[in-house]
Amino acid sequence: MTRKILFVSPVPPWPADSGGAQRSFLLYQALRRLGEVDLVLITANEIAEDALRTMREDFGLKAVLKPHPGGLTLRRLDFGYGRIGVNVHRLTRWLLRSRITLFRSGPVAAEMRRLIRAGGYDVAVGRYLWSVVQTGVIDELPTWLDFDDLESEVWQSRADEAGSGLLKAYYRQIADSYAARQRDFARRIAGGWVAKPRDAARLGRPDLPELPNIPFANYPKPAEPLPYTGGDALNVLGVAAFDYRPNLLGFDWFVTQVWPRVAERFPLARLHLAGKLKDEDARARWSRVPGVVVHGRVPSLTPFYEQALFSVAPIFQGGGTNIKVIEALAFGRCCVGTTHALKGFEGLQGLHQGADADAFAARCIELLSAPAACLEAGRVAAGTAAARFSFDRFAAAVEAAMTAPSDTAMVMAA
Repeated sequence: MTRKILFVSPVPPWPADSGGAQRSFLLYQALRRLGEVDLVLITANEIAEDALRTMREDFGLKAVLKPHPGGLTLRRLDFGYGRIGVNVHRLTRWLLRSRITLFRSGPVAAEMRRLIRAGGYDVAVGRYLWSVVQTGVIDELPTWLDFDDLESEVWQSRADEAGSGLLKAYYRQIADSYAARQRDFARRIAGGWVAKPRDAARLGRPDLPELPNIPFANYPKPAEPLPYTGGDALNVLGVAAFDYRPNLLGFDWFVTQVWPRVAERFPLARLHLAGKLKDEDARARWSRVPGVVVHGRVPSLTPFYEQALFSVAPIFQGGGTNIKVIEALAFGRCCVGTTHALKGFEGLQGLHQGADADAFAARCIELLSAPAACLEAGRVAAGTAAARFSFDRFAAAVEAAMTAPSDTAMVMAA
């Protein structure tokens, strides 16, 4: 008998114009191979009517629930961004720690319970831990969870970047609080997936398999390496949603601290930045750096990859894995990234690590010094990436986890 699956996500699967939305889309398509799937979104963001219509028609959208802001959370505080405001935010984070996001909302859970009973679902699949905790799904149905962007890892990455002193200790306490709560909730789920293997150990659930981020271009079949159309130009590409703070901070570091060293060696080199950027100060600051071209959001990335020798991923913070790293390989381009950005992609060809400004600049200069070799290395790397990060393999991992015997699932079902 076909199972009826409730898919709960704070990130809509449509339009699939960001890494998070693309993972929601791919997970939804994988679940459709296993049964009938209905979608419930939990988000405070406004969704365009045409996107809602598409999700109702093509993704089984049943409801959009507004997340509860909580009692004393940062959503209810407005002290500005001066020194006092920042310190109040930090104090509130320290006091509440993981309870800022990992709490059960009575009103939201009641509405979800009504939807579950009306829909007659057999199982639930959630994106992000907070969504199934706040909605109470974890208490109502055997639940499989996509553990993507662990909050403990996000805060630990901030601690790692904070140097030493009180700020590092403050971030570390928040990270530890999330880690403990994540392990508590991880014990209660029937199963799920992690974005990279080390997350399973962090959650205390070594049985959770890896469900790697895959390039959207690999749906439904692996992408072919793109031809190179850049001629003699020395083009480097940076792709990101620059409004996401870890991306903004990382690329600001790269543009201001690393790229000038590269441009000094190769004055004709050009760094093309493609992606949504609302911060006009950042746009102006980056555009003043010689050789940097800020394009903003573009209709298609294909021509940018075709004209680039390689891409860069200068990211120091955040959880999960960096989808733009593997996207570059899928299109046949090498990628230079920080240690943090390359986590989860260990052992892949075509990746070059730059842990600090000197090393990052050196890796870029090496690739620009040998364009033909750089492009050939990207072409070879594309084959490995296509085999490991295909949608068929992604969907098979989803099916294997949801059809394997589970003591937790049997207990909850009973």
